[in-house]
Amino acid sequence: MNNLNNIIDQFRMAQSTNSRSLMIQCLCQMFILRKLLVLSMRYWFLWASLIHPHAWQKTKLPSHWVDYFESIQVYRLKKRIIVVQPQTFFVKGGAESLSTDIILALRQSGYDADLCTLPFLSFGPKFLAMFFEFFLWHFLKLRDMNARPVDIVIATKFPAYYVNHPNKLVWLAHQSRSVYDLKGTKYTTIRNNFIGNLKQYIVRHIDNRAFTQAKKVFTISQNVAKRLKQFNNIEAEVLYPPLRNREIFYTDNYGDYVFYCGRLHPAKRIDLAIMALARCKTSVRLLIAGDGDPITVNRLKKLVLNNELSKKVEFKGYVTNQERAKLYANCLAALLPLYDEDYGYVTLEAFQSKKPVIACNDSGGLLEFLHHNQNGYICEPKADKLADKIDYLYDNREIAKQFGENGYQAIQHLSWSVAIKKLIEHIER
Repeated sequence: MNNLNNIIDQFRMAQSTNSRSLMIQCLCQMFILRKLLVLSMRYWFLWASLIHPHAWQKTKLPSHWVDYFESIQVYRLKKRIIVVQPQTFFVKGGAESLSTDIILALRQSGYDADLCTLPFLSFGPKFLAMFFEFFLWHFLKLRDMNARPVDIVIATKFPAYYVNHPNKLVWLAHQSRSVYDLKGTKYTTIRNNFIGNLKQYIVRHIDNRAFTQAKKVFTISQNVAKRLKQFNNIEAEVLYPPLRNREIFYTDNYGDYVFYCGRLHPAKRIDLAIMALARCKTSVRLLIAGDGDPITVNRLKKLVLNNELSKKVEFKGYVTNQERAKLYANCLAALLPLYDEDYGYVTLEAFQSKKPVIACNDSGGLLEFLHHNQNGYICEPKADKLADKIDYLYDNREIAKQFGENGYQAIQHLSWSVAIKKLIEHIER
């Protein structure tokens, strides 16, 4: 400040003596000092904004300075997050929807998020392909993309959680279930023998290493957390993913059909739903929406023909989001006899549409929101038991309406903003 005063005094003296050379010298010195002052103020405010991000907004600065600091702050503080998942072409299930929902929620929360996928390998023996997948994910470099650092990586399922990153989070939808809880069942080719146990031991060892490298492990349900504890002895925090597009679901009426929506896979037990319709005494119908492999679809259609249910069971195939919402809006209830489901987005979709759910006592994760005689029914996995509950709701629409309202209230506490905050806070501490 003293230097500036001295320069001003010299400039005034030059004016009085009409010394042009001295005046030019003083102006140059003043210009240099001004530049130094501006730069020092910019760096000071930048440093302050990194410690107290919004402190500079309270100062009386010119608008173009505010814009300048804001742009720098956004560039420096906006974290880059990559969600990783394996890809099965032409198949989109709950885990794939979860990854998409996470990315959209992260972007809405102000993060720079994107998706990284690698295809499942299908050559040779399946177990051999699993080892190649491990090496592909393990050596995938995600620390820097386009010369900018990747701050956080979020993995949702096997084998994507093998990826290496110092800030890796796991929000687990499921592991390789064929070597864990499905081993020895009709839903997998891996048996309870020496070879099957050896495969499980190897995969468990690799999985444990991947999970211990993560900053935090979450699961999408208590059911997935229970499996992780049972097979890997790893504790995980449950973080329920909400519905992202809940606004598309609505309620119209309680019609004459029960509705199943999802992949047509043996573990979904659509055959059990069809046999339940065969035992119903009312005129209720079953609408099935979703795709599956041709063998499973043909087997289900043959089951319908053999039981003379062509007029009561209808396959809708793939439906759009709007079509799915309309089918929920007009159904009597959602019929979901799934086997040991990880989570069950379909339960949330039914409840968001204010429709009751009928499921089985071994349906897994979807039972965490379903309560017997409150927002639906939990039955033994037998066709006649399911048929009794379907007929009861068909004859008592007011109960179906009340159950649907209860289900709607049961899921309103789920929020993507809360879920994302809880997910990221373990990195930002």
